Amino acid sequence: MRITLISGDKNLNSKVILDTMSEKVEKSEDTKKENTEYKKHRNPWVYSTVILLIIAVGLFVYPMYGGDHAVTGNVIAVDNSLSTSEITEVASDFFNERLSQFEGTVTSVEDTNGVYKIIFEVQGQVVPLYFTKDGYWIQQGAELVSATEPPEEPPAAEQPPAETGVVKTEKPVVELFVMSHCPYGTQAEKGIIPVMELLGDKIDASIKFVYYAMHPTQGEVEEQLAQYCIQEEQSEKYLNYLKCFLQEGDGEACLVEANIDTAKLETCTEATDTKFEITTNLEDQSLWLNGRFPQFNIHKELNQLYGVSGSPSLIVNGMKVNSGRDSASMLSTICSGFENPPEECNQELNAETPTPGFGYTYSDTASTASCE
Repeated sequence: MRITLISGDKNLNSKVILDTMSEKVEKSEDTKKENTEYKKHRNPWVYSTVILLIIAVGLFVYPMYGGDHAVTGNVIAVDNSLSTSEITEVASDFFNERLSQFEGTVTSVEDTNGVYKIIFEVQGQVVPLYFTKDGYWIQQGAELVSATEPPEEPPAAEQPPAETGVVKTEKPVVELFVMSHCPYGTQAEKGIIPVMELLGDKIDASIKFVYYAMHPTQGEVEEQLAQYCIQEEQSEKYLNYLKCFLQEGDGEACLVEANIDTAKLETCTEATDTKFEITTNLEDQSLWLNGRFPQFNIHKELNQLYGVSGSPSLIVNGMKVNSGRDSASMLSTICSGFENPPEECNQELNAETPTPGFGYTYSDTASTASCE
């Protein structure tokens, strides 16, 4: 099996190639579920940070070796071997400073087949990495990377362009992650709705939710649960409902205005609540993220995959992108994801920025603030 994952973190500019044989892959039942969820949403070029890719796909690689080190069977012969305490310090610094945006903690170090297998715990996930005895990170199918020496900077003439662009597909997948009561999330929603209406089924667009709620006292958890179910089972009514909700934040009134089938909605919310333990996570504060915010785990795997860290976060074709929150900017950003942009991409939309929060007012001032 060969899986190629390309990191989209512009500060990393690295590629991870994981090439494993079926008998050397360790998978748990939880990992299989994560892979299933991932396959539903994947596209050929999925961008994220290196560590989030390792966690989301759930592959634990037993390496084969190459590079400048001498190889005997599965054993790499090296000089200047590091002790277990030394490799722990080196690997920890390498992981936290160069691989991951989340802090990882070394939980075990094992000397196996002439290399060190080091287990990290990150955000409740277990991540194994392999290092040579003299401190090189082993990537299957790629050159060894020194964990003890700083990365070399390429010459100025070889620097990649600052703007890498959006991955292009025939039908772009557009996912806007928000918190329903985050003023900057609602701002982005007001900007993207005209784009969703204009492009229609020429894009695969959806509103998704950050994996924690910062406004639980305002009914954010309950509102997100309802919006998720409306999209899932009454999708043709969702934008009308959302436009109404963004006016004053009155979900009950908007259920009526958008003609939502409330019996169908209740059945869906009850089943979803049970599946993702929404109410349990809301009512038990010992489960809250950092003791502050209830978890909202419906889209948690995708949050981890894309590196979503706040509301709003815009994902186009699996890549986290920056965009102005006015409709004209949103249209330009999303249309850059087409292999062959349709005529609608040439239309002019409102270039004024929606103001944060509820209500439809606009400003000439752009905003980059977020809830995180």
